[in-house]
Amino acid sequence: MRSLLKKTYIIGIILENKMKKLNQKGVTLVEIMVTIAIFSVVFGIISGLFASSIGAQRRTLASQELLSQSSYAVEYMSRQLRMAHYEDQDAVDECTATNSSYVMQPSGLKFLNYQKCCINFYTLNGRLVQQVIPQSSCTELEAGTSYLTSEDFDVEEFNSRLIGKPDYDRQARITIYLRIKGKGVHVEEQPVIEIQNTVSQRNLNIE
Repeated sequence: MRSLLKKTYIIGIILENKMKKLNQKGVTLVEIMVTIAIFSVVFGIISGLFASSIGAQRRTLASQELLSQSSYAVEYMSRQLRMAHYEDQDAVDECTATNSSYVMQPSGLKFLNYQKCCINFYTLNGRLVQQVIPQSSCTELEAGTSYLTSEDFDVEEFNSRLIGKPDYDRQARITIYLRIKGKGVHVEEQPVIEIQNTVSQRNLNIE
């Protein structure tokens, strides 16, 4: 950009010197129009490059923020899912189902965490939400909802897939997938990210 501005400045000086010489001899209307046209083209090129650089910088910053939020959301969910509690037949509070670690739902996932609190991850109005469902066994967390992504981004897709059949003495693996897109006036220019992670459940039930 600096080199282009320097070249433009030099061109301007050359044209200015030429105009001074022409003024001494007299300038025709055609020569004035040509000079104006050259300046207009150069100015248009500089303006276009400047606007493009500003747009590219905005997209870069939006992409970095999108990557940061999506990485945080996946890492947070993975940490919770990795320590999911196996709910056996003698469980007093039924969060998932008998003999199960996770319950898959449309655009959601419910499980009992290591603190025996019922956790539900799902999407609401384009945002990823964590819900703590009231349970008598949960004494560490307060019931309620909290957002894992901001209003600046739209969670277009969130799903999960269970690999294998977990039981009391076997680990389960679960894959979570997110597709998140930025919000803005120019939708086609907004960054999009697809992120996936497979988590192996840590067996915290075996002493």
